[in-house]
Amino acid sequence: MSTQYQPVNESTGNTNNPDPAYQWFLENRDEIMALSDEIDFLARLQQLESENNLASGTAERLKMLHDDASSVPEDEEERYAISWDAYQQALSEDVDLNTLARAYGERVHMPLFERITATGVIAF
Repeated sequence: MSTQYQPVNESTGNTNNPDPAYQWFLENRDEIMALSDEIDFLARLQQLESENNLASGTAERLKMLHDDASSVPEDEEERYAISWDAYQQALSEDVDLNTLARAYGERVHMPLFERITATGVIAF
């Protein structure tokens, strides 16, 4: 009895793979990766919350505020500006949120070209 050897890195590029689970993954890859990024973002915030001895729930609040602000399309200029102003105001009014946002910005260095939106606003 013999088995065929198929390296892992060759099978991942095969879109003709008959495995239904693999096909499902390919069809939902973008959503899966986005969810993974969200979980990673929250985990980083929670770690920084703990390291900085911030109030419990600060990471979840910051993620929620950031998600709300970043969900407004840039082409809806008025809503976009209002949402980011509200986000910045929340950071200004809450010391824990401000500390967490600053700590995250210091820990995760995003290239400048990724921080500038289509309208020229520098995003956190």
